[in-house]
Amino acid sequence: AAINEALAESGAASLKQMGIVMKAAQARLKGKNVDGKTLSEKVRSRLA
Repeated sequence: AAINEALAESGAASLKQMGIVMKAAQARLKGKNVDGKTLSEKVRSRLA
């Protein structure tokens, strides 16, 4: 859900914009124990 919100918020459509989505998703997940690599893989799969 946080990834979908981050994608919608950033308007990212390509892997070149992955950093923007990661930053937004990490901000939404702050305080939760989320593995950065797992998050990165999920964001990458959504943008691919």
